[in-house]
Amino acid sequence: MSTHSQKVTWHIDPEYSSIHFKIRHSGLATLSGSFDQFEGTVETENDQFAKADIRANVEVASINTGSADRDAQLRSADLLQADRYPYITFISKGLVADGSRTLLKGQLTIGDQTRPVTFRAYVGGTRIDPSGCRKAHIELSGTVHREAFDLEWRGAFEKAPRVMSDTIEVLMRIQLVLV
Repeated sequence: MSTHSQKVTWHIDPEYSSIHFKIRHSGLATLSGSFDQFEGTVETENDQFAKADIRANVEVASINTGSADRDAQLRSADLLQADRYPYITFISKGLVADGSRTLLKGQLTIGDQTRPVTFRAYVGGTRIDPSGCRKAHIELSGTVHREAFDLEWRGAFEKAPRVMSDTIEVLMRIQLVLV
């Protein structure tokens, strides 16, 4: 009996997915936020995510910290430069077992900087929902180092004392739908 491998494509379901971040601010408080607009695909062999081709785009303009003024400042040429670099992108070639942990290694691009990153991954398996759609859940967590992506204040804030930590904690809860 031969085993047949079939490439399938999953799409991120934005209604049941989220991308959150937090960063220490002023050495006292933690600033939390999210990106509200993103899309991506995952190509797997059947339901096997170990060698998945993963591509995701996050709209920089969708940053949301709960303050319209702060969000505008973060999107501006002073930091994220959303007009010049409208997307944060992530590309990976699959999950890697590391002892008792599962890791997702890939290339993250913010602005004009592309760097390798590693996230801890939890794959919740797949199932068919009541409407007959095949779904999967992946949760990713880890850190991104601001300075590695040249995320330094520019313009009026360039000479201001350092107010943000270099470490950005990221948590992504992603539901995938089989197309």
